Amino acid sequence: MVKPTRAMRIESCMDTNELYKEVEALRERLAQANREIEVAQQAVALERSKSDQYRKQVEADLALERSKSEGYLQQVKALSATVEDQRKKMEQQERRMLELLRSLRGKKREWVNPDQMLLFEIGDLEQLVEEVRDQEKQTTKRTPKKHGRRLIPDGLPQEIIEHTLPESDLVCPVDGKVMEPIRWEESKQLDYIPSKLKVIVHRRAVYACPEKHDQAVLVTAPKPPQPIEKGLATSGLLAQVVVSKFGDHLPGYRQEDIFSRHGMEIRRSTLYDWMSGVADLCLPLYQRIQQRVLESFSIHTDDTTVKLVDKQLRSTKPARFWCYQGDADGLLRKI
Repeated sequence: MVKPTRAMRIESCMDTNELYKEVEALRERLAQANREIEVAQQAVALERSKSDQYRKQVEADLALERSKSEGYLQQVKALSATVEDQRKKMEQQERRMLELLRSLRGKKREWVNPDQMLLFEIGDLEQLVEEVRDQEKQTTKRTPKKHGRRLIPDGLPQEIIEHTLPESDLVCPVDGKVMEPIRWEESKQLDYIPSKLKVIVHRRAVYACPEKHDQAVLVTAPKPPQPIEKGLATSGLLAQVVVSKFGDHLPGYRQEDIFSRHGMEIRRSTLYDWMSGVADLCLPLYQRIQQRVLESFSIHTDDTTVKLVDKQLRSTKPARFWCYQGDADGLLRKI
């Protein structure tokens, strides 16, 4: 074993000192690295807090923008609904303007005096327009037409014609006995009985006392009241003439031809005199209907043009039939 010398001891001490120095340097570097790590961690924490604050701010901004967009969407919907309502109102106003222009500048029979509108309030006019539209909707609804043969009403008079076999055909081909009817097969037909004229003879009894004396008085049985006194036509014939003229639109010369086919010559002047007499009889009924119409809240009127013969002009001139319609008691009445 070699004994260490002094030089070796000095050199060993120097190595130990250097080693201590290196260790201290390493410790300082480690401490410096720890300080740098702490600084870095603080910086990371600061950046993380900043990023959290930025994220929260972004989320808040997004929520605010989202709420604003929803508010804008609600406003857009409200504006769209307002625009749609305004469009409908404008269309309604345009339709009313067209109706007014048509009434002012349309056909003469459709003209309306603007001063008539001053008789009503705006609400009343709108209510009247709605009532007219409801009536038009109800009248435009048509029931579907039924196909096939329609049933014959039971109230018509019937004539039964029975069809039977001759006695030679009633023998049974099996046993030779006489067959009896077990049922009837029915089929119906419509028949038309032409109209005919008949003469009604009024015989009024004249009474006198059987004893002949100077104060004798004759008594004649009265005749029932007649529609036209001393007239030839009965109430049935008058009704036929009036209905044919105003219901079936048959002029006088055509009715004259019809009566001539029945063997009766009735001049059209006589027919028109009868119609005039019937009009006088219907005057109280006309006055009552007129009174009911005048009690209405509103009155509608319309005219129909016809040709009227003017003997002075030796031609025809335009005439009019005026029709009035009221709503007394909520019901529509016409005259």
